[in-house]
Amino acid sequence: MTEVLAQFAKCTVVSIATADDASSETAALAIAKRFGSTCRAILVTNEDLVVSARFTFGHVLDVVTGQWRDLGQAMEAPELPKRAVQRLQHLSDMARSVGIEVDIAMLEAGQALADVKATPRDGLLILVQPADPLARQSHPFTELRHAALSARAPILFAPPYLPVESHGILVLTKGKGAPAIAVAEQIGRVIGEPVECFSASRLGELDPIWITGRARPPTMIVKTRDDQLDTPAGVSRMTLRLGVPILLVEPQVEPEWTVDE
Repeated sequence: MTEVLAQFAKCTVVSIATADDASSETAALAIAKRFGSTCRAILVTNEDLVVSARFTFGHVLDVVTGQWRDLGQAMEAPELPKRAVQRLQHLSDMARSVGIEVDIAMLEAGQALADVKATPRDGLLILVQPADPLARQSHPFTELRHAALSARAPILFAPPYLPVESHGILVLTKGKGAPAIAVAEQIGRVIGEPVECFSASRLGELDPIWITGRARPPTMIVKTRDDQLDTPAGVSRMTLRLGVPILLVEPQVEPEWTVDE
């Protein structure tokens, strides 16, 4: 049996990454895998197309007909533009390499933003940071960051690359009773890593040299969300500077457990 934090049992990975950007989506899926989460992925596209599918290592569910099709046959469907085919194939390959099953929805930007904002409190939102600097500065990604922080779900900003080796969960807090501590302790129990507290209220108080100079950087940084201090651009920037996933939790989080058989 595997213990899973209840509010992380279902996660949504949101990405605007291209088929050429293998690292960033792999990093996000690897995080979801460690949490033991069931995973849904939203691929944001500018195509005039909405495709929903469920990948299970080589098969795709056609949501129009309700029939399972071989992945190769699905990719040959004439209604799928080449770029969409590449992105679906890419994410399928990444899921297979990580060993996680993923429900995939390919949505145009407006629908994706609405979907992200509606993420429930008992879900985990993982925002993929593209490796491409131009993609990170794009209007769609900027809008996604704002939409993610307007949702009431815990949100994890995933860096484009994960450290080869990491250890421990670092909690930023100014008080002993902060929700971030409780959540971090529960995550540490799930993934088998210790928790370390750092007295700070802002991500900017962390010294990147101190983080990167450690023998092993932290596996994750956890902080109670502060809408005045944690701006979308600021959290995104610190995730990139530190190279460590940053998880923001709601001020009133009461961790619960579920058990997977």
